[in-house]
Amino acid sequence: MRWLLAAATLIALALATALAVRTLRQRSPPAVTPPVPAELLCADANGRLLPPLPEVTAAPLQLVVDPNVHLLIDGAQPGSSLPEGPHLLEASAPGNEPAKLQLDVDAFTPVLLDVRASSGAVTVLMVGGRCGHCAGAVTNLDLRYRPSAPGDLPHLAKALSAGDWLEAARQLHGIAPTERDAPEPTRLLAVLYAFAGRPTLVRTQLERLDDPPLQAALNRRDALEELKPVRQLQTATARWNATTERFQRLTDRFVAEAPGPLTSLTATFGELSKRFADALEKRDAIGCEAALESANDTLADVVTHLRRLHPDDCAWQRRVTDAL
Repeated sequence: MRWLLAAATLIALALATALAVRTLRQRSPPAVTPPVPAELLCADANGRLLPPLPEVTAAPLQLVVDPNVHLLIDGAQPGSSLPEGPHLLEASAPGNEPAKLQLDVDAFTPVLLDVRASSGAVTVLMVGGRCGHCAGAVTNLDLRYRPSAPGDLPHLAKALSAGDWLEAARQLHGIAPTERDAPEPTRLLAVLYAFAGRPTLVRTQLERLDDPPLQAALNRRDALEELKPVRQLQTATARWNATTERFQRLTDRFVAEAPGPLTSLTATFGELSKRFADALEKRDAIGCEAALESANDTLADVVTHLRRLHPDDCAWQRRVTDAL
């Protein structure tokens, strides 16, 4: 695999020189394209740049699901892993408010989902994943009891089934501290903390629960988390080569139409190739991931530029998609 990496680096540097010469011959500024109404955009125009080799970066999935709950992720029964990116999670149980949430998953990061029906609603505890549509975290999360505030477990659970942790926090104001110590409110508070982006507080709540199945799944997730750098290094070269192949296809197919951005892309890839090679030589998983992330971000910017050149030209949009 190392000879492929070295070849990719030489190709990037060679392309930088070739593209620079072409750019000198084509100094005319790019045409300004007026915005196109959304209804006229081609299907490919809003395509998201997917990560290379998603099958090797998938997040392991641990599930603890109430027997009465029917769980779907992206419209299907979940398997043992999820590709990185957003997913639609739907969970229902007879006589309970269903849950419908966006689950965001990072590459390699194990995810635990604890899905239960309680207090009249299905709620989802996420560890390792995030609620993509939930409100952002706030600096001061005030959950203090207020004797005059209305609030109960059914309304708390209903708010959490939709990912509305701000409303759940308002409901919690009306639940006395002595009532919060029971297993059900303890778990619901963990769900709230997860949606609010407070993983340390999630763990604090889970430590208070006597729940062997949940604890066993959490231990498995944590063990897989320890193996994350190993998986990253094992697949780093293959992912870098796949990313480089994308770069080569874009430059080969679009250099005549967009010489400026592709010249810049080539120079950037030459620098990132050196960074990646150095990190791989040192077995530095963090350094490899940083170089890969920068390369994919740079590619995404160029793809966005290419798509905006001809947003209503579906043949052009398909050419961009095919290059990826």
